[in-house]
Amino acid sequence: MTFPDFEDDAKTRFRQALAEKSLSAVALEDSGRVTPIPDYFWRSEAAEAVFLEDAPIAFEVDGRQVTGSPLVDIMALRDGWRSAFTGAPAAIGMTERSYSPYIDFLMDVVRDLGMVDGCDAQGNRIPVEQLSDRIVAMWKDRNKGRKPIPYRLRMMTTMLRHFDHATGGALPKGAEEAANALRVKQAATTPKKRPRVRAK
Repeated sequence: MTFPDFEDDAKTRFRQALAEKSLSAVALEDSGRVTPIPDYFWRSEAAEAVFLEDAPIAFEVDGRQVTGSPLVDIMALRDGWRSAFTGAPAAIGMTERSYSPYIDFLMDVVRDLGMVDGCDAQGNRIPVEQLSDRIVAMWKDRNKGRKPIPYRLRMMTTMLRHFDHATGGALPKGAEEAANALRVKQAATTPKKRPRVRAK
């Protein structure tokens, strides 16, 4: 019999809610100034320490370095935690560290398409055109309608695809055999419809 780790689950959901701005926190500086903690901080590795020790945090806002103790409005937390936690599933998707703008963007594309190991969620090869179109659409959405330049688009498409999936070409022999074996397995496990028998 196993039980969920309630403490870790609550911490993860709270951190995700802060990253999504459905809950908020501030930093109390030595000067007495109160500064809202930006959502990007909760996605960084530094945010982990907030839940493990009582120590000041540091972040940058509008070019100004801020150092202070993290605080939350207990009344706002009491009134808003239920709806905030409901909208923040206990997964690391929203709170994982930020590596770089390109990598963060590509990880969002992967999540959007449900990709696993360079394939779709069912293990099928994703056509390069479909992958490129999705990258362009999401890039335009985040960059005021601008398309990525061709070189960047090729780079991002290549990084997301499985390295055995040659652009526009046939699968290598080993990968093709694996793909065929997967299709046979899926066909064998798919329930077949029984033929209808008509009464004479």
